[in-house]
Amino acid sequence: MFWKSFSTTRTGEFHAAACALIPQVHWDFFENCIDWYETDDYIFVHGQLDPDLELAEQSPHEVRWARFHISQKPHRSGKKVICAHTPQVSGLPTDIGHAVCIDTYLYGGQWLTCLDVRCGKYYQANYLGKTRMLE
Repeated sequence: MFWKSFSTTRTGEFHAAACALIPQVHWDFFENCIDWYETDDYIFVHGQLDPDLELAEQSPHEVRWARFHISQKPHRSGKKVICAHTPQVSGLPTDIGHAVCIDTYLYGGQWLTCLDVRCGKYYQANYLGKTRMLE
């Protein structure tokens, strides 16, 4: 896996031991994940998309690790892109019309966000067990 390439020898040994504890069924799940999910109106992706390329032409790095920018162009498909991997430190999603970033900085003490694209509502929860809904 990609993240394993960043390990030093000592760290790599620790990771190897820790990884040995993870059941194979979990590895199977991760190794069979898709890089994006597409519906008639939306494209869901962890990272970002090159707006000028078809989905099948996207690089794995782009769809997994590229950052969201408020100046990005719409995707050529015309579909709204729902992404993450770029923390919105305000704890609020950023919607620029043709794309929305729902990484709302949970690991920084903010919120975990889910977007119901059918109605446009955001559901959030935080470490303290608090929940809220945004429209």
